Amino acid sequence: MLDFSKDIAATKARKFNHRHSYVNIAGHQYLRGKDKDALAEKVYADAKGLCCVCGCWRDRSKVDLEHENGGSKHRRCDCYHTMLADGTLHTNVRIICTMDPAKGIQSRCHIDKHGREPRWSKKERAA
Repeated sequence: MLDFSKDIAATKARKFNHRHSYVNIAGHQYLRGKDKDALAEKVYADAKGLCCVCGCWRDRSKVDLEHENGGSKHRRCDCYHTMLADGTLHTNVRIICTMDPAKGIQSRCHIDKHGREPRWSKKERAA
């Protein structure tokens, strides 16, 4: 069985709010909807509103949840102080200044971290 297969028992034990949130066999969590919103609030509170790149304080509406390890969906887990199946404590999310002009700020923090412009979807480009 592959490490990224869904762990049904662990997923049920977490009592997620969104039906597509789950835990995989390795213990990584992948969140959607209200579960991801709750995680973002927790990370923001723990970081005291400070961006992980520039260190500036930002209002909650001016930051995004950012993955330290991006790429494929299996590497982009939503672990935050999560105990994995192998016993290691894993964190893969933090907050970063937003690039969304609709939120009233266009920070370069995402560009500086990734070394490229964002990949906007067709829907986002049209807005």
